[in-house]
Amino acid sequence: SGIAHEINQPLNTISLAMDNLLHESVISENVGKDYLVKKAEKIFENIARIRNIIDHVRAFSRNNDDYIITRFDVNQSIKNALSMISEQFEHLAIKMDIQLDENMPLVTGNSLKLEQVIINLLSNAKDAILEKKKKQSALFDMLIGIRSFHEMQSIVIEIEDSGTGIKEEDIDHILLPFYTTKETGKGTGLGLSISYQIIKEMNGTIDIVSKASHGTIFKVTLNIPNKEVA
Repeated sequence: SGIAHEINQPLNTISLAMDNLLHESVISENVGKDYLVKKAEKIFENIARIRNIIDHVRAFSRNNDDYIITRFDVNQSIKNALSMISEQFEHLAIKMDIQLDENMPLVTGNSLKLEQVIINLLSNAKDAILEKKKKQSALFDMLIGIRSFHEMQSIVIEIEDSGTGIKEEDIDHILLPFYTTKETGKGTGLGLSISYQIIKEMNGTIDIVSKASHGTIFKVTLNIPNKEVA
């Protein structure tokens, strides 16, 4: 669904540009060169965007167990994850507050697996907000914040939502396999446990701060290799 939204937006832009070109050619005998160039650039720009989305989905979806562990930029993984689902969030009227510290050391691990974690956490944040919207008649800010920053010898990623929150008795179990607080048929209870395992393999941690009906913060902490520490 998310990928469909991401591809649909540039397709709509291409369709609109073509419609404008056809309309202009009907009402005017001489379509200006500058106008044609502008519309063509917009069409090719969005074709390139679709191609990039497809290429990244191919890389993301293949079995990456044999990927070599390398040093990589956490912010790039965050941006790649956002590029795959941001259009869906916009369609749902969920606002994104993105604050990335651009001056951070590299971490060691599998960048595609970290993207999987970020997508899982963002998807859970989205579900929590939509669940709150469904249950609560009063309007509230449907907001997801994502931050990255350098803290001591660690890189920290925080994903915060304004959703339903997690009950205190569930927080200690939420990362366990098959444990879910979602309605029957709407969650396998595997997404967060897989995310936990991926971060554990990278010698990192996931911490949760939440208050029922007020929202949740997932804090992912990754160690910086010694030679990368300033």
